[in-house]
Amino acid sequence: MEHKHALSAAILLALALMVSTAGAQSDALSLANLAVYPQPAVAGGNITLAFQLYNSYVNQLSQVNLGLEGTYPLLNYSPSATYLISQIPEGLYGGTVPFTYKIHLPRNMNAGTYTLDVVATYQTTGPGPTYSPVSSSSTMPVTLYVRGAPNIKLTASSQTAISPGLQSTVTITALNVGTDNATDIIVTIPNSRNFSIAGSSMFNLGTVGPQRSAMASAILIANSTLQQGTAMLPVTVSYETQYNSTIKTYNQSVPVTVSLGVPNIVVGVAGAAPSSLYPGTNQTLMLYVQNIGSGIA
Repeated sequence: MEHKHALSAAILLALALMVSTAGAQSDALSLANLAVYPQPAVAGGNITLAFQLYNSYVNQLSQVNLGLEGTYPLLNYSPSATYLISQIPEGLYGGTVPFTYKIHLPRNMNAGTYTLDVVATYQTTGPGPTYSPVSSSSTMPVTLYVRGAPNIKLTASSQTAISPGLQSTVTITALNVGTDNATDIIVTIPNSRNFSIAGSSMFNLGTVGPQRSAMASAILIANSTLQQGTAMLPVTVSYETQYNSTIKTYNQSVPVTVSLGVPNIVVGVAGAAPSSLYPGTNQTLMLYVQNIGSGIA
């Protein structure tokens, strides 16, 4: 009979421990008054998360460790702000100054929906009869949509050699290496110490999507003092982003290959008058001078 009483006591103790553990409420904490700004969140920019905490458990929580977790590219580092809170009573907690996290969004992020987790670990007590400390945690997801960011890179090339002093057609290629559309792309080529403009100096390339390109043909005259090798072509590019029509303008120096040609002069007789030469008379010769080389003489 005593054996049965001992067994019953052991079962009751086990049930009490189970109730105590279950009463810890692993999701005791939740986010309240969450704000994410600015909106929209844009790759390459910064965002701020601000919130309060709500304790739905019947007891206070103690030794609270609050942090932010996420996967690359949204987070690839340990949280810069970890909050240690001695006690959180039942109900709303956070005061007039909410918990705040500031995050930099990488420029190469693709547009899409991302999730950050606000994770809290804490201790509380079970409902009885032992009231023993119980460790638990809450994971509170924050979902946000991130817009991509366009990024235009320029290159220049020519199907024929660019020779000093001569006119050449140069193709300007605008490649969008970003993650969103760039609209109303305008490329402007000013006169410079290396090149002068023989045709139009401004080109509207329209809209270019991610990993796509558009081209424009510019007629340039290379300075006669340029040397063999690479010369820099100054270009100004401007474009708009689709999320808030922000105009981005910047200057870029684009390398262009210069070919230094070698002249080869040939002189010949084109004609004579009169055609026959007699003693004591004059004759006029017509000469031609031709450069059959690849450089200017």
